[in-house]
Amino acid sequence: MSEKKILFVIDSLGIGGAEKSLTTLLSFLSRDSDYDITLLTVARGGAFEKHLPPGITPATLPLLSNSTAGRINHTVRRIAMFVSRKIMFGRVHNVDFHWKFMGGAIPPLTEKYDIAIAYQQGLPTFFVDNKVCADRKICWINADLRKSGYDMEHCRKHYRNFDTIVAVSDILRDMIVREYPELKDKITTINDIVDIDLIHHLASGPSPYPTDSFALKLLTIGRLHHEKGQDIALQAAHLLTLRGLDFHWYFVGDGPMKEQLERLVSRLGLDGKVTLCGFDDNPYPYIKHCDIYIQPSRHEGYGISLFEAGSFRRPLVTTDFPVARVHINSDTGLIAPTSPEGLADAIIRLSAPETREKLYSSPSRSFYSTVARESLLRVTNLLNHA
Repeated sequence: MSEKKILFVIDSLGIGGAEKSLTTLLSFLSRDSDYDITLLTVARGGAFEKHLPPGITPATLPLLSNSTAGRINHTVRRIAMFVSRKIMFGRVHNVDFHWKFMGGAIPPLTEKYDIAIAYQQGLPTFFVDNKVCADRKICWINADLRKSGYDMEHCRKHYRNFDTIVAVSDILRDMIVREYPELKDKITTINDIVDIDLIHHLASGPSPYPTDSFALKLLTIGRLHHEKGQDIALQAAHLLTLRGLDFHWYFVGDGPMKEQLERLVSRLGLDGKVTLCGFDDNPYPYIKHCDIYIQPSRHEGYGISLFEAGSFRRPLVTTDFPVARVHINSDTGLIAPTSPEGLADAIIRLSAPETREKLYSSPSRSFYSTVARESLLRVTNLLNHA
């Protein structure tokens, strides 16, 4: 039996749940000699690139033709896009806007694949649909498309051309079905891929927290971005100081809102209560040793960090986005209103040691391992039967 030629396309392997999930998936798939895997990224240099398994090196997605005619076409389209952006009114997602103008200038791939996979909405999906030749095409959706600002009708034109559409949670799948009911039979659920044994091994090091402090250790992990809600969390931290709670809140991650959040920390007088730790490719000791894990997102497709924190049996607090109910019930934590007041109230409720102690009996590590193995099995079944 010959190897299956599989192409994966993603924006980058920078900080993010989809990027982490794909890196983990490729580590599993690379152990199987039945797969010949090619990985294309729009941008290189992401934090997770160094975690790719041997034999898989990302190539840059070709965005510019080498021919003279292709370069002229590209230049003309860029000028038209620039002019249109200046005169357009209303919110248009940058990726939708870019593809509508520049998609025609991007050269198609010359190689044919057995399976082509867009592991992210947006440009990877548009590219695989229009620029890749493959016997079967699969796309992943790992975000709330409407809340992320995508043009739903533009996306529909692409999604209808895929053989399978994968949503990373059942709740996200239901949302997609409501948007595109005619595609219902194509849409399936596969949760983000997590290697539970690996992350628990990585967490085996010493605690990263000060040993001389009795303050409640709060933790949030994620890209510093508006959708992740760190600004809501900092306002909640300010309310906690006013209510006299002894805490220190650690934010692990980097992103475009870093400077804005640093200014907010200073303006709210939180320098002694909040630490912006920056990116850490091994955040698992932070999770293992925290008192409460908090996800203040405005929306999520799955919430991979919540799943990981749950596997360490940490008490969880999250804002009220739909998929939060996948991870949290009365045995694992609290879902709070998406506001500083709601988040602060939930943290206060879990601040008592005896309250948190009850949540340490949440589902065991073996439960999370079973869920993670099921997700991996669904991927391999999808690839083997494609």
